[in-house]
Amino acid sequence: MPPEQTPADDFLTWYNDLVIRTELAEPTEITGCNSVKPYGYAIWEFMQRDLDRRIQELDVKNMYFPSIMPALLAEQKNAGTKNLPDAADTANITGTVELLHQASAGETLICTSFAGWIRTYRDLPLRINQWTGKTRPETSPVPFLRDTEFLFQEGLTAHTTEEEASDTANLVQSLYKDFMQEILSIPVVSGRKPAHTTRQGADTSYTNEALSRNGKAIQLSACHLLSRGFSQAYDIRFQNAEGQTEQPFFSNWSTSMRLIGAVIMVHADDNGLRLPPAVAPVQIVIVPMTSDAVMRDKILEKSVELRQKWPQLRVTTDNRENVTEAIKSAEWERKGVPIRIEIAADNMQQDTLAVIRRDTGETQTIRMESCSSSFLDSLLAEIQGNMFREATLRLQDHTYECHSFEEMNNYLTHTGGFLWAPWDGLSDTATRIHDATHASILLVEQRENIADQRDILSGNPAKYMALFAMSL
Repeated sequence: MPPEQTPADDFLTWYNDLVIRTELAEPTEITGCNSVKPYGYAIWEFMQRDLDRRIQELDVKNMYFPSIMPALLAEQKNAGTKNLPDAADTANITGTVELLHQASAGETLICTSFAGWIRTYRDLPLRINQWTGKTRPETSPVPFLRDTEFLFQEGLTAHTTEEEASDTANLVQSLYKDFMQEILSIPVVSGRKPAHTTRQGADTSYTNEALSRNGKAIQLSACHLLSRGFSQAYDIRFQNAEGQTEQPFFSNWSTSMRLIGAVIMVHADDNGLRLPPAVAPVQIVIVPMTSDAVMRDKILEKSVELRQKWPQLRVTTDNRENVTEAIKSAEWERKGVPIRIEIAADNMQQDTLAVIRRDTGETQTIRMESCSSSFLDSLLAEIQGNMFREATLRLQDHTYECHSFEEMNNYLTHTGGFLWAPWDGLSDTATRIHDATHASILLVEQRENIADQRDILSGNPAKYMALFAMSL
């Protein structure tokens, strides 16, 4: 096996190597499609479980819609939202008579159903969510971040008023942010996307952006206020309380398995994964150090006894034979398990345990009787919080305010990061900056006295403070 990569080497090579070595996923014969292995899929399940609970608390109902549709329907309906299907997404499915379109977004079939479900104001608001799979063409696939086929969460809501639709989009935007920070320990910058990158068919788009270890941005979610564009495209109408015919307002929001990629790129280090306890498939691994043959049976018995003391935690014991203790410890460290507990002969004699934290590498020797469920719960919570604090400090240390194009270009060349700069609001200026630096505008803010500043490239009066970054 080739030597392990580190983040200081080629970042994407390190990332791909780590995904394979830690058994999260592996490539298939289909370009851009990966088999997600049990360890990686378990992380997704913990993410999905918590996020779904939060979504359900908004009185959203889960459903499932097909991801393929007649190509003619896609062309007719999506024309109204300027969201035409890509020719690369269109294929003749074996055994069918009609040409089918593999949808990269589900609104066409969902809205076609909504048109039949919504008749009066009493049918609104209508809130649905689906956990599904999606496909999209990818010329440079990256596992979890840019897959040809990937797992996806998508919500769509219909409302009687634009204010209610807008409130829903903003509410879910905050829900995503809280989930990312509380469960994934990933700090994000949230805000509104500029008009030229707002999703086609939407009035306003919002994003949550994280910063990877290599100084590049990762978009983790998207929320859109669609207003009546989709109602018009799909001819969705309802009768209001006064008996008049109106068209509903929509919101749409989504995230995907790229959350796993973000956890890797934000938290991993030279030694491998560092998983937040909330989504770690294994929170605690017990490694019996059984090189002492005399104490071997007693050490293994104690390992079983300890595991049974913590039934509410996700604990495993590594009893593999013919694998050295050093290799066992290194493998679990690479897989990012938050706590590793080692039991050796001297521990048995002294009635102690060695408790190793993955986030800091710190080893703590404690009495066996002190290693209770409450102690471990507290330690896992401390690790979860510490990982968020570390990532927040890194984000703060790599967020800059630029007052000239030269200053921005210098940061992008040497450190990367999030770069705030005054922008004149023109897509042409944004394009020129991107062409020169490969940095795009992630989101914009309107600040006081912004009109007193000048765009760093055009010199025009600034309209927004824009957050620039190179993206993964």
